[in-house]
Amino acid sequence: MRTLMRALMRVLKWITIVFVLLVFLEVLPTVEIPFRLAFGWIVFLRDNIARLTLNPLRVAEAAACIAALGFGGHFFARWLYGQMLPNAARAWRPGWTVAGLGAILLLFVAGVGTIGITHQTAWLFSDPGPLVRDRFRNRVKVTEAILTASGAKTLVGEIFAKTGHLPTSEVALPSSEAESQRVRNISIGAGGVIQIELADEIQKGGVITLTPAPKGGTLEWKCHASNVQQRDLPSACRN
Repeated sequence: MRTLMRALMRVLKWITIVFVLLVFLEVLPTVEIPFRLAFGWIVFLRDNIARLTLNPLRVAEAAACIAALGFGGHFFARWLYGQMLPNAARAWRPGWTVAGLGAILLLFVAGVGTIGITHQTAWLFSDPGPLVRDRFRNRVKVTEAILTASGAKTLVGEIFAKTGHLPTSEVALPSSEAESQRVRNISIGAGGVIQIELADEIQKGGVITLTPAPKGGTLEWKCHASNVQQRDLPSACRN
């Protein structure tokens, strides 16, 4: 019993060490691959398991096929075993059939997994995009794009301070205020709403919307994003 407990504690210790190491590797964007290989399936299940729909007819069909294969295989194996070893001390056991059926199912799952791994490996080598996406760098770029709109926020704030209300129509923004490698365009619409169209290098088609909300004599800005990954957004812009 003590030997078993010691072996179990050693296994748990190494599992903990490997887990801590992988978490550390996850923090470093340049070595993210080991973490994704070890725990990427958890993220995949989290994102896709809710999309699965159970088909009772297919489940019943699969159960019937497995049952037929099990019973048929058992009687055939028992007959073949008796023909090959007529003087055997023991007859063919149901447990042997269950073990064989389990091996067949495992081989089937392994085959499907091998096909999936081969397909994904070929996709990784043929995809023109980067192998690892540096999410931290993209978050910095999105933050820089939002900071580029500081001039537009100042202009809306000045209009609100002078007139006491937000602009009721579009406001022209000097071209110099929108010059940045991180944005394609910055515009101020009715109500002082600022739209920041991100450059293609960050997120093609991504838009950051800054909406002013008067509070006393000042403005509070609310951030909303569309077509941008949540992990690339600063905390103030996440849903």
